[in-house]
Amino acid sequence: LLTNEPSLKKKIPTSEIHRPGLALAGFVERFASQRTQVLGETEMTFLSGQDELGRRRAVENIFKFDLPCVVITKGIAALPELLEVANRKGVPVFSTRLSTTDLINRLGVYLDGLFAPHTSQHGTLVDVYGVGLMYIGKSGVGKSECALDLVARGHRLVADDMVTIVKKAPQVLVGSGNELLRHHMEVRGIGIIDIEKLFGIRAIRMQKRIEVQVNLVHWDDKQ
Repeated sequence: LLTNEPSLKKKIPTSEIHRPGLALAGFVERFASQRTQVLGETEMTFLSGQDELGRRRAVENIFKFDLPCVVITKGIAALPELLEVANRKGVPVFSTRLSTTDLINRLGVYLDGLFAPHTSQHGTLVDVYGVGLMYIGKSGVGKSECALDLVARGHRLVADDMVTIVKKAPQVLVGSGNELLRHHMEVRGIGIIDIEKLFGIRAIRMQKRIEVQVNLVHWDDKQ
């Protein structure tokens, strides 16, 4: 962090990332100001090549918008004019030694994960022959018992009781365990058991794509 600490209270409203080259040059008509702004070697070389008045004008072009934050890559030194205006506007400026491409790739994956739609579902998720089976049903129907039997046969538990589901892509749902309950299972008549300690590390997975939903119901001779 190169600016003052209070600027860290700014909110990042979107997972998208932007390089404000055109905005620095004066074209701000379609400037994506709500995105995280990344200044790479190209942008910083452009700024350094301007005189003092030109640098200040270029910096003011982007900071007249409500930016969430700015990241300068490759460990390039920040210009005094940039830090001065950023502090005045309350916008955090960060520096990283990562290359611009590396930063955008890493930051994009991280932000996509944070902004992905997510929910919690009562059920049990098991990896069976590489297929993510999500068992749902009323309490006491036997979800955990089914999962325990599958684990005993060499399959892998992802989560029991409460599954956190994240929509990673339009057709991709990924399930993982609750931080508090991770890889513990409550089985009626037995109690809470630790699958990892009982069956070893090969019996668990941290997350798995949900591919099949299995709805367990109580047996009814009439059906």
